[in-house]
Amino acid sequence: MIQDVDNSFDAAVLVTDAKVSTNVLDLGSITEAGAGTPLYINVYCDTAFSSDDKTIQVDLITSTGVPTAANTLLTVLMPTAVDSISGLHAAGLLAKVPIPSTGLQRYIALAYVVPTAVAEEGKLTAFLTLE
Repeated sequence: MIQDVDNSFDAAVLVTDAKVSTNVLDLGSITEAGAGTPLYINVYCDTAFSSDDKTIQVDLITSTGVPTAANTLLTVLMPTAVDSISGLHAAGLLAKVPIPSTGLQRYIALAYVVPTAVAEEGKLTAFLTLE
């Protein structure tokens, strides 16, 4: 798998509370990204978390304007459940899911949903690939 920096949402980002990905991808006028060729969101754990009782959910969000944490015009297309942090004790792939080929607006990003604050040093990397 080849990771393209232009299709990266985050690189080793510290996720301790809810936030929108560092990078927002601009699809321009493409509203059917991945039609014919599936695109996948890959979420990797770069630095392991040490807590056993926390959870993180990664949502694909889309908007006609640049998504931010305060933007209320976001559409959550696909929640990607990432199990409790107990599964994040070692570096490696956490989730690989196809994005929907329809329903996308101009901008896409990831929203990290953390029900309770995670005071850990775990870091995540997330990006799109064709495989």
